[in-house]
Order: sequence, then C-alpha cells, then structure tokens
Amino acid sequence: MKHKTIWMLVSMLMVLGLLVGGFGCAPEVAPTTPTTPTTPTTPTPAPPTAPEVIKWTMEAKEPSAPAYGHWARPDALQHWMLHAPMDRGWAEWILDLTDGRLEVTVAEANSIYPLHEAVENVGAGVTEACAVAPGYLAGTIPECYVGTGISMMWPDARYAFDCFYNYGLLDKWQPAFAAHNVYLIPTFNSEVGGFGATFACTDMASIEGKKIRFFGAHGKFVEALGGLPVDMAYADVYMGLKLGTIDGTTTGGLALETGKLKEVVMGWATMGLYGCTVNSAIFNIDALNALPDDIEKLVKEQSKYYFAATLGMVELLQQEYLIAASVRDYGIEHWVWSPEEQKKAREIAKDEVWSFYGAKTPLSQEMLDIIIEYQKVFGLL
Repeated sequence: MKHKTIWMLVSMLMVLGLLVGGFGCAPEVAPTTPTTPTTPTTPTPAPPTAPEVIKWTMEAKEPSAPAYGHWARPDALQHWMLHAPMDRGWAEWILDLTDGRLEVTVAEANSIYPLHEAVENVGAGVTEACAVAPGYLAGTIPECYVGTGISMMWPDARYAFDCFYNYGLLDKWQPAFAAHNVYLIPTFNSEVGGFGATFACTDMASIEGKKIRFFGAHGKFVEALGGLPVDMAYADVYMGLKLGTIDGTTTGGLALETGKLKEVVMGWATMGLYGCTVNSAIFNIDALNALPDDIEKLVKEQSKYYFAATLGMVELLQQEYLIAASVRDYGIEHWVWSPEEQKKAREIAKDEVWSFYGAKTPLSQEMLDIIIEYQKVFGLL
C-alpha cells in the first residue's frame, strides 16, 4: 500500500512536469523573408510658373527715322535715330530690363488719337503711355509753354536735366499732369536748334527784315529779333525756301536730313535757339500703380537715365553728324553764334518771350522763376 501511494505521487509529478514543460515552451515561429529597405522618394517639383507678361501700348511721337552712318551698324549700341529713342528705343530697353515682363507695343504717331489730345487719352487709359512734345499739350496744360523750353532757354540737355531733377522744376510741374491721372518723365532732346537760312545768318542783326518760318513760341522770338515771323506747315518749308517765300526757318538740325533742307539752304546757324527741347514720356498713373513694385520702380527711377543717355547724348551726336554731313556733302555753311551773342539773345528772349508765357498762369510764373534763378547760377543770364 505504501509503495502504491508513492508510485501514484511520482506519476502525478511526472504528468505535472509534462504539463508545465509544454506550457513553458515558446511557440514555434515561422521563418520570415528578409525585406529590402525602401529608399525615401523625393517629390518631383512642380514646373516653375512663367512670370506674367504685362502688355502696354505707347503712341510714338513721330515716324521712325532710318539709321544713318555708323549708327546703322547692326552692332551699334544705340541704333535708334533722332527722336525714336524716346518711344521705340525705350520700349526695347524696358523689355530687356524686365526680362520680358513689360512688353510695350509702340503705335505710330497720331494713329490712336491726335498727339495734342495725349493727356486726355493717356489719363483715361486709352493707352498706358505716349511719347509727346509738351508743346502739343499746352491747350490742356498751359504750363507746357514754359516746361517745353522756350526760345533760348536751354543751351543743351545738361542744364535742363539738372534744373528739373536737382533744382525742383519737375516737382513744381508734375502736379499739373497728376491732376489728369498722368505721370510725366521729361525727355531732354538735344536738338541743335537754330536757323536753316538762305542768307548769311551770322548774328542777331542778320535776322532783321527776313521772313522766318516759325513754330510754337518761336514766332515771338523772331519778332523780337526784328524778323518777320511766318506761320507755315512744316511740309511746305522745303518749297518755301526753294521759291523764296521764306528766307529761313527755325528748326532742329535733324531737318537738314529728314526735311532735305540741306538741298535748299545756304547754311545752318547754331545759336542755342532751343538747344534742348524738353519732350516727354507720359504714363497713366493707374497703369503704373498696377505694375509689380520692382517694375514700377524701374520705370519711374531708371527711365530718366536711359533718356539722358540716348536723347541727351546720342541724339546730340546724331544731329551734329547730320550738320557735318550736310557741310561736307552739300557744301552748306555752318555759322555758330558767339557765346556773347547768344547771351544777348537769351536776355531778349527772357524779357520779351519768356515773360509772355510765364504770365499764362501762376504756376507758369513759378516755374519760370526757378529757371531764371537757375540760369543766373551758371552765368547764362
């Protein structure tokens, strides 16, 4: 009995051991296939968005002139002739400067609206810009008589640029345009102003009694010098000189080529008659304000330097070239009035011509006062 009890205990312990051992064994794990680590993928960037191209229209001041002499070379730095840098040349310059973001289409002069209505049309947004002589605009803004440069006012573009930007003249004039929703950038055209004449036009005395075609404010100056001012369309000047209807004409040196005056005049008198005409590029203020900030800044702050380089410097050379070519190829004479004679003529112009146009409006007189004060600083008066 004792042995049977012991055997049963041993059997029970063995069963318990088997049970405990079975429960304590780790379950068999199925073998796994090793995986290859995945390389993170870089998202493909979206293609860059092309910058917006802003399209403007600008009406030109006058028809484009063909390039002459060495300016006609394809590698010429400035290949626009005469007044064309202020419209076609500027459009090309701003397109390049903005990497194609401001594209200006230049329409022919008077093709969209008459140039004398440029302020109204630019202000209303018919075009965003226009190249125009302020003399055309005097019916709308009377201060343009003084602003465009009256007879004998500016010997050359240096003085005009300095007075406008460094002596406060532009700040005085700009509000007259702003009242029409127009922003003004003056362009100082270096016309070699004077007389194309069929007589020896060597000084003021030689003008007396001569029939002189004029335009704009220059009629009063011709009269002040003792000449007989004749109002004649520019297209008729060539035949007028050829037939003796007139003895001379006030104009710029470019007319020797563009108007073929070199064929009918005895010579050309350079006397600072309007050695620099202040022309202009005008812009719709709303269109300017809608430009991206960087482009607006380029137009407003850098255009004046482009105009100074092309119109103030290059155009001066181009007109000197045309005068020299006319002397060389057509045998005309080139008379240059002495500095003393020019100063006397400027005093006459100040007293008898400038004062008349300064009296047009109070603002005109304020602008004229600035110009007179400035010219005294440089001994021009």
